[in-house]
Amino acid sequence: MSQKNSLINPHGFTILELLVSSIIMIFVFTATVISYIMLDGMWRDDLTLSELARETTIAVEKVTRGTQANAGLQAAKDIVLPLAGASADRVDYKDMNNVSRTFYLSGAKIYTGAGSPILSNVQSAAFDNNTNKTVKIDTVASKHVVNRDIAFHLQTSVKPRN
Repeated sequence: MSQKNSLINPHGFTILELLVSSIIMIFVFTATVISYIMLDGMWRDDLTLSELARETTIAVEKVTRGTQANAGLQAAKDIVLPLAGASADRVDYKDMNNVSRTFYLSGAKIYTGAGSPILSNVQSAAFDNNTNKTVKIDTVASKHVVNRDIAFHLQTSVKPRN
């Protein structure tokens, strides 16, 4: 058997073998980088959405159940809203002790009557007066991430106990 017909090449790899292996490595590396970029974007979107959901849920809980300094809508005796079916970006009410309270939207934040913001990045907020003496709260919060907006929509109804 001659040296040329042998399967073992003592001189290393041929240029064709190096070229093919380099192309395969470039494809694998490119696929890995693209996957990482896509998964990173999905992770950022999910993280932003979960932050918005948490912040919006806490804010709506503060409106319905109240904060330390502000009784919520569940404890309201008298709620002032537009006529049934209409909506507003503000709700005024009196709590059990006849103290006037309010929550309102100003700019991109929801505030308590004391002027303390309870939610930022608000796209829209509406307090609707239903005919069955419940207040419907409709809130949309959004944040801009990289080159798109992520929004979270939360809707709930509150029936005052009093």
